Amino acid sequence: MPGGSGLRPAAVLVASDCESTSRALLSVLASQGYAVDHVRSGRETVDVARTGWPSAVIVDANMPDMLGVEVCRALRGDPLCAGATPVILINADGARRADRLAAFGAGAWEICPRPVDGALLLVKLETFVHARQAAERLRAASLLDAEVNVYNLNGLLMRARELQAFAVASREPVACIGFSTRSSAREATDDGPSPAQVVRTCHEQLRATDVLGRIGPAEFAILATGTGDDGAAHLVRRLRTSLGAAVDRRVSDLAPLRVSCRVVADCADPALSVADALLAAASALGAAGGADAAVAVRERGVDVPRHDDLPSRA
Repeated sequence: MPGGSGLRPAAVLVASDCESTSRALLSVLASQGYAVDHVRSGRETVDVARTGWPSAVIVDANMPDMLGVEVCRALRGDPLCAGATPVILINADGARRADRLAAFGAGAWEICPRPVDGALLLVKLETFVHARQAAERLRAASLLDAEVNVYNLNGLLMRARELQAFAVASREPVACIGFSTRSSAREATDDGPSPAQVVRTCHEQLRATDVLGRIGPAEFAILATGTGDDGAAHLVRRLRTSLGAAVDRRVSDLAPLRVSCRVVADCADPALSVADALLAAASALGAAGGADAAVAVRERGVDVPRHDDLPSRA
């Protein structure tokens, strides 16, 4: 199956309203072990790509609502779309120089003429996906999210181990609160707060000892020492209210956050760890990077107390 060791299986998004082209692409890709999804419009393509799910995107040059070149340009210019995501354009006139220049200028990695040569496409796609996964490994090796300058999942795991050592000595609980500003892991919405707004609002609400990180395009996590179940629920309610206000809702309105909270009450218990709790929360949200690592948590039989979808009001 495509995908290197320790990485999620490669996923390909096929964007085409041409039934014969779509059927052929889906069949070829699925037969080689790719996870495949299919959309029929340019807007849907951008929305799914913004979730960070696809390892590569194959776009028809002529979509009902957008040209393929316009989709390439939208993907390249959207801050929620991974800049290293390969985009392959399917064009009936793929050999024309003017079309190729326009497509490459818009951010396409390759142009394939129709009908598609399946064997050639698979060879190119494998090369492109390996390049994308190499970029993912480099990002994972760093500690900070480059866009908003807070910890990424790798940095949070490092801090989780540090906080666990402190909490063992102080006998304090540690809460791992993961939250997402989108209603599902596969949905991208434009009316929620931007990553920068989330970070700014969290810094206004958190204590100096709390640790904030970004674990996905619209997913974040907070490590809070000395915080039990009630304290975590109170913090989530404050965040929902303040993030709702950040996007011009009435102050009394609540941001529609998806929340996954794990509280480690006794950090001295060798069966539980703050890192396990963080990975479990990330996995529950479908956050990029959390799902693969959480497999190890499940295999070890770790059962961290969970409090998902905390109520908006007391």
